[in-house]
Amino acid sequence: MSSKIEMLKKERLKASQSEKPKSKKNQRLYGALLIIISIYIAFYLYKRDSILAIAWIFSLGFGFVLQKTRFCFAASFRDPFLVGSTKLFRAVLIALILSSIFFPMIQFPVHKAGVSDYFSLTGLVRPVGIHTLIGGIMFGMGMVVAGGCVSGALTRVGEGFLLQFVVFISISIGTLFGAMHYRFWENAFISSSPIIYLPDIFGYTLSVVIQLSALIIIYYLAYKYHIKRNTMI
Repeated sequence: MSSKIEMLKKERLKASQSEKPKSKKNQRLYGALLIIISIYIAFYLYKRDSILAIAWIFSLGFGFVLQKTRFCFAASFRDPFLVGSTKLFRAVLIALILSSIFFPMIQFPVHKAGVSDYFSLTGLVRPVGIHTLIGGIMFGMGMVVAGGCVSGALTRVGEGFLLQFVVFISISIGTLFGAMHYRFWENAFISSSPIIYLPDIFGYTLSVVIQLSALIIIYYLAYKYHIKRNTMI
């Protein structure tokens, strides 16, 4: 039986090698045209407001990175259980580690000046409560049904996946309804929920050390999990 399987493998290998590779359509002209249009839009926005031009250039770069890295928050939490890969999950952890280092540098001068309004701090310091749990569950269910998060859906829309256009429209409608009903959530849950800000409890230095230590430990465990799942026979 094993010899027949080996013969079948050899036959398939020969067949695949004998097939002529399909010629890929040259898309350099389209790429050059898109670059010219993007530069024109950047100059047009710069004449109106330099911030708009910077936002346009940043969005192009951000979209390029997302497309090339296939970065997706849904996949980062799905892949460890589905295929045993933690590459995207560890990328999210690296982003959190960098944020944990640089955001305190921005927040510390403002907080040290005696500003008691958390909403004025860079980094979106917001109350946490039942609304956070409900939102997380709804967003998680939406990611599973859609097959990706918002960034993943936008990337696939740019690549021309028709199904993701439906997802994008659904995201837009959901965001609109969320904005319309935000006042209800604000009055019912958000305004009465506590704000947990670690620097108020442990101080900035100890807070950064605690958070970085936790993230590094999780990263190490995720890496070991990845190695174990991908070396199993």
